[in-house]
Amino acid sequence: MRTLPVLAAALLVFLAAPLNAQETAPPIEFETITLKNGLTIIVHEDNSTPIVAVTVWYDVGSAHEEEGRSGFAHLFEHMLSQETENLEQGELRRLVAGAGGTRNATTNNDRTAYYEILPSNRLNLALWLHAERLGRLQVTKENFEREREVVKEERRLRIENQPYSGGVETLDTLVADWPPYNHTVIGSMDDLNAAKTEDVRAFYEKYYVPNRDDGRRRRCDRRPGARDGGGVPWRHPAWLGSATATRIHSDPAQRRRTTNNGRGPSGERAGLHRRLQHSAHQR
Repeated sequence: MRTLPVLAAALLVFLAAPLNAQETAPPIEFETITLKNGLTIIVHEDNSTPIVAVTVWYDVGSAHEEEGRSGFAHLFEHMLSQETENLEQGELRRLVAGAGGTRNATTNNDRTAYYEILPSNRLNLALWLHAERLGRLQVTKENFEREREVVKEERRLRIENQPYSGGVETLDTLVADWPPYNHTVIGSMDDLNAAKTEDVRAFYEKYYVPNRDDGRRRRCDRRPGARDGGGVPWRHPAWLGSATATRIHSDPAQRRRTTNNGRGPSGERAGLHRRLQHSAHQR
């Protein structure tokens, strides 16, 4: 007969614990910078472990898709892991894994996010890879058609071959009574089949620009080939030298440095660059 009070007391302790933790949680300090091209950088420094996390959010999700073009935002989550002007097919994955890191990406109704977690002394690798994909992605017919088939197979596996999937899709679109949210993130098979390479390239040029790019723990130097908010190519910064325009090889013996002999940028963002480099090499 004494079990009920004991359980009630345990429940009170359990409910009180999150409130206690919330009251004592330390604030997260960060610095926010917005560049003239619209790129927003959020930097949080934590030296408790010798790793760095770089997350880039693009302000585009399934709610931004045009009618008849559902699934494009999620399709580009796959496309941005593919070939660029200076990265061959599969090199992105090999470079991150070879540096002892992990990477992934997610898409929802409102945004697409890409991240890497790496040893802190490989910060420049993550930054270069993001800049390369932002400015030099190869949106070719071959790359598009291959990744479209990957997405279609993902839809078959996770949606069409699952019990009650039709009900789940319906419930997913009932939460918000607003047209941009009345279709699922993965899109319909009909829309994916109807997509053309030109449609995908236009989507990339419209949404994958710095003023829709929120870089967290990202150095704000502009890289060659990337675009400003209006889709205009960036000027090659002098401090980067010519090495960044060369192909990055998976073979370490052939790999070129992506900075100009270790020199950092000058001008308005030099202070932030020094702080990031100090954090990366502090240990």
